[in-house]
Amino acid sequence: MSDEPTRLHLLEQALATMQVGVTIADRAGRILYVNPAEARMHGYAPGDLVGQTTSVFAAAGTGEPKGPPRLDRVQSWKREAVNQRRDGSTFPVELLSDVVTDSAGRPTGLVTISQDITERKRRERALQQSEERYALAVRGSKDGIWDWDLAEDELFCSDRWDEMLGLQDARIESIDDWLERIHSADRETFGTELERHLRGDTDQFECIHRLRRSDQSFLWALARGETVRDEAGAPLRIAGSLSDVTAQHARDPLTGLPNRVLFEDRLAHALARSRRQPALQVGLLFIDLDRFKVINDSLGHLLGDDLLTQVAERLSTAIRSGETLARLGGDEFVAILEEIDGVEGAQLAAERIHRVLEAPFALDDHEIFVSASIGIALGRGEDRSVDDLLREADTAMYRAKTIGRAQTRVFDAGMRDLAVEQLELGNELRAALQHGDLILEYQPIVRSNGREVVGVEALLRWRHPQRGLLPPRAFLRLAEDMGLIVPIGKYVLHRACAQLVQWHERLGDERRLSISVNVSPKELARPDFVPGVIAILEETGLPPENLWLEITEHVLIEDPEQTEATLRALRDHGIGIAIDDFGTGYSSLAYIDRLAIDTLKIDQSFVADIERVDTRRELIESIVHLAQRLQIEVVAEGVETESQASQLTDLHCNLLQGFAIGEPRDAETTYHLLARARGD
Repeated sequence: MSDEPTRLHLLEQALATMQVGVTIADRAGRILYVNPAEARMHGYAPGDLVGQTTSVFAAAGTGEPKGPPRLDRVQSWKREAVNQRRDGSTFPVELLSDVVTDSAGRPTGLVTISQDITERKRRERALQQSEERYALAVRGSKDGIWDWDLAEDELFCSDRWDEMLGLQDARIESIDDWLERIHSADRETFGTELERHLRGDTDQFECIHRLRRSDQSFLWALARGETVRDEAGAPLRIAGSLSDVTAQHARDPLTGLPNRVLFEDRLAHALARSRRQPALQVGLLFIDLDRFKVINDSLGHLLGDDLLTQVAERLSTAIRSGETLARLGGDEFVAILEEIDGVEGAQLAAERIHRVLEAPFALDDHEIFVSASIGIALGRGEDRSVDDLLREADTAMYRAKTIGRAQTRVFDAGMRDLAVEQLELGNELRAALQHGDLILEYQPIVRSNGREVVGVEALLRWRHPQRGLLPPRAFLRLAEDMGLIVPIGKYVLHRACAQLVQWHERLGDERRLSISVNVSPKELARPDFVPGVIAILEETGLPPENLWLEITEHVLIEDPEQTEATLRALRDHGIGIAIDDFGTGYSSLAYIDRLAIDTLKIDQSFVADIERVDTRRELIESIVHLAQRLQIEVVAEGVETESQASQLTDLHCNLLQGFAIGEPRDAETTYHLLARARGD
């Protein structure tokens, strides 16, 4: 029995169960067979199609040929087309036709497999629309878009990056390119945050950092991103956005003026323009309010902020179009002047600023007068950087402050030399503190009756290798500017206490001398000052009652509440408090009565005039009477003659200090003086 019918039956069964359509046609295109899937796809029964030509499937007006191609010219034919159902509706199909040949290789028919690709076309359209929306969003977004393929180490950055950074030839094409443009101060933070996110410690990568533009200025950028991971959680890629947030980071929140970031950016642009146009000169005004700290601490920080806001508004009226006013912080403002007419133009701008500050400021019920010291620096981009110009204007401003209030000074070569000298001196001062070149001398304090030595004042000196022995006035301002005043203060206090303990041990003096040590306002304002003093006393073994700390009058009003709390804490530990240079500052009897004061030290300027100015004698007498009523000791400083000492004794000023009593001496010389006074 032949197997041919069986094979044909199996073939028909296979065709009937296929999910794709199958059409068999002769070489003229007449349909000989369609499987059920093909018939259903077009809305027919299989028998309805046999005998028709394959053109029955082709939709009108779609460009699809109505008949098969010449079969002697093709072997296989794959294409996409639009077919038509029996009800006239159309749908997209994918067609694959193969030519059937006889034993001689002559074409006898065509077998076509068809597949409805409606769903595929829908997905393709959706994907295309999504890609178009993405491309449109990228083009229209103010943010830069980035995508880092970690496996291939390839970074894609959108064109917006180029616009934000001003890039033309060079582009951001790798993560190293990105890192190289990050400001050195932000690079470590950026790397740390990125690593934390890739490690899975954070759900989203987010980091604000500065990026260098093509003109070498910086913009503040906010980078955000999320990571795609594999099934094991390993990162595959990270993509996100980059936003320019310079505006948000470039405004002072109190005054609304540009802050230091935006100021430096605008100054860099101004200098860059002057490089391109050498005729242009850039001027910088450094504006610092006079005595603002006293006003701020006296009236409170809220009114101080109100004053700064009003000052900023006044200064803005003095700044012309095209100029930039910024607040650096505290009471420091700067103004960038472009295209100015040399020094004269800058000085005119400074005069406008002085004039707008002349009228009083209203703060609640107070009328406050404010002035400013102004430093001017000039330069062009080819010879000055942002730091150069700022440093020079700052130096000129400090020179203006030394002259008086409401002054203006222009930076010159002499100031530059002085600034270099101060820089060198500052480095030498730091080294002197480390190497023990700061020494103490000691000046005796005696009772006016009998000249008994009751204590000494520790006086700081700097043994400079070239300049000799320098007094404090030669370097303490520099120490404050460099942030060395606190470590120097600790050094002096520790050395003075240790020295007095050593003298006590050598003298065996049961009366126990006292030692006075000057304290700077910056030391007194530190929250750890009192614990630090107590620690030094415990370490050296000096009893607290043998230590006097001297503060100046103006400290009393800089922060009265904090000062009172600090002084009382010191008194509670048995430490004596003395007001130095009394009579020259801003203190009042109310402060003296309220604060924990043990001693008033009358300033030497009063003592110097006691013999020739009657009012000085009367003033000293009044101070002594006041002190006696408050049970406060009085020390007269700067006693240089026996006549002065005699008159002060007559006025019942019980303690004296000065060259007529004893000059400042080194520790060993002072020891021998103390030993002789004791009778050893």
